[in-house]
Amino acid sequence: MTTWADGTAQRIGTAIKEARGNSRTAQWVADRTQELGHPISRTAISEYETGKRKTMPVSDLVVIARALNVPPALLLYPGQPDAAIEYLPGKELCSIDAVQAFAGERSVVDETRESIALLRLARRWRALVADVAALEHAQSLAGDEDDEVMDNLLPGQSYTKRLENTRKERDEVRTAITKLMDPDA
Repeated sequence: MTTWADGTAQRIGTAIKEARGNSRTAQWVADRTQELGHPISRTAISEYETGKRKTMPVSDLVVIARALNVPPALLLYPGQPDAAIEYLPGKELCSIDAVQAFAGERSVVDETRESIALLRLARRWRALVADVAALEHAQSLAGDEDDEVMDNLLPGQSYTKRLENTRKERDEVRTAITKLMDPDA
């Protein structure tokens, strides 16, 4: 009888083999992992592919995925978007739902609302940090005169105003994250 863990190992191994294709060997993957700084032997690669190894460290999964130029989630949950995946023992999802559940974008078990909210807020905060950096750069290139023209044409759309609003939202999101992580703060 195949256990859920065995089935998961087999699914990942098959996905590795399919991602490398017929033109690349297990040795090629092993060489790439060496180049990436986390060497994994040809034997280990072959044993993952055949399902002989029943467990795989996350570090190996991440490095093998990078060696193959695919996201790790596509090795964990291949057959996008709708292959049937046993996400948890006895809990089947289509592959895209499994990826979203793994990434915390979708609740499929009894996660707390707070943990899902924390992940969403963390993503929003990261996006706002990038937006602030982009706006600061654009503002430095545009200069004050261009910024004034923009504000006259589209009120509230000057780099200065957008930067001010984005920084404020970033700070509010960070405060919300802090409250979720430590309700006594």
